Amino acid sequence: MKIKDIINLLSTAKERVYLAYRIYNSSPEIKAAIKEYKEFEELPVLTVRVKNSVGNYVDITSKELKVLYGFKDLQALLMIGDIKKAQADGNMEELDALLSVLVNGQHVVKDETRRSIDVIKDNIRKNNPGVWNEYQKICEREAQKLKDIETNYEQMIETEL
Repeated sequence: MKIKDIINLLSTAKERVYLAYRIYNSSPEIKAAIKEYKEFEELPVLTVRVKNSVGNYVDITSKELKVLYGFKDLQALLMIGDIKKAQADGNMEELDALLSVLVNGQHVVKDETRRSIDVIKDNIRKNNPGVWNEYQKICEREAQKLKDIETNYEQMIETEL
């Protein structure tokens, strides 16, 4: 099974490129879980143990990420991989950022939030051109990052899991 067999159902090119990149750079354990998920159409239960803010250890499972936090199946597997990688690298900043995504629900964008963001953007564009120009520059940098990733896209999607 190749990465392209997993990402072909996504609607936008940006989503396909981003997911291909994440899968390509994931650990062998996560790639195997994704392959298992695609073959059997059932989310494998992966677990990661993290230390919470009061010093106790808490287990987070891919199933909990789906059921309790609303992650899609592939997102849940990749999140487990991201948490494990941050722990293995000793990158506490990254680990904190990942865990805050869970606490704050940042992975779920609701329709009313999208509408609010559009209104805020429109107000900034109209009332604060300097800030809007900086935002445009950030968007251009992000677009360039995507182009850089796209240069390796064809090679990534042909990679076997």
